[in-house]
Amino acid sequence: MLFALFGCETNIPQEQQMVVEGWIEAGKEPIVMLHYAYALDDSNVSDTASMMEIVGNQLERYARVSVFDGENETVLTGQLNSKYLPPYIYTSAHIVGEAGRTYTITATRKNLSATATTSIPAVKPVVDSISVRNVSDSTQAVVAYIKVPNNHETIYYNAFLKRKGEFQLRSFLMSHTLSTQARNGQIKLPIYSNGEGIFMSGVSHFFQTDTTQYYLHLSVVDEMSYRIWEGISAQSVNQGMFFMSIYKNMPSNVSSSLGYWCGYNSLEYPFTVNNDTTFVYGM
Repeated sequence: MLFALFGCETNIPQEQQMVVEGWIEAGKEPIVMLHYAYALDDSNVSDTASMMEIVGNQLERYARVSVFDGENETVLTGQLNSKYLPPYIYTSAHIVGEAGRTYTITATRKNLSATATTSIPAVKPVVDSISVRNVSDSTQAVVAYIKVPNNHETIYYNAFLKRKGEFQLRSFLMSHTLSTQARNGQIKLPIYSNGEGIFMSGVSHFFQTDTTQYYLHLSVVDEMSYRIWEGISAQSVNQGMFFMSIYKNMPSNVSSSLGYWCGYNSLEYPFTVNNDTTFVYGM
């Protein structure tokens, strides 16, 4: 429910602002969630209403959602799933993301309709290694080294951190977007603990006592998906800073200007943080 929480100004009446949030990843089925934008100052909502009650009132369970891959259209099936927020998703085992393909989503409900198009890049992300190094008596700094191919003008990446047992993008602890001009060499990507460690010199380091199995989920994305996540990340960082605007229009590739539909070509790299070491991954 990222888009409704971060906000987006439109000329559409509040009750008709259908938000599309979805993604399709290489080798996986699409995940789509539909809901309606929620105004934080909505006087019609009870002061005692819980977040789950608000979300339940805003989600859309009866829309027609389809994905077109350039050749075939697949209609997605709606189903309850409490592991997501909102806890209702549209998906189908009859379509799986393929690298290099373009996918168009269409969501319709009564007189409302929204469409969006995304591509799954053909390039896979490659991490050479992840370095874990002690920076104090109790904390560790973590850095990933991404190998950059030299046969593409520009590559866009989106990086997420998750814990063992978590399974989908929305439960990841942080996002970090970056783009680079392709050339021989590596990108040095610091991995932060998202405030669960000690904040030192502007960086949140991991505790040495942390025995959690972490995963760097690194995705290659198209330019629009990169811009969308760049906007989401910027909003997250700016919140709480008194001199920064918290709410502004978010980048969107959805026809209603509300939401996102992103394609990912992703790989996951496991690591732990309780010992000084370097994790080297095979090519």
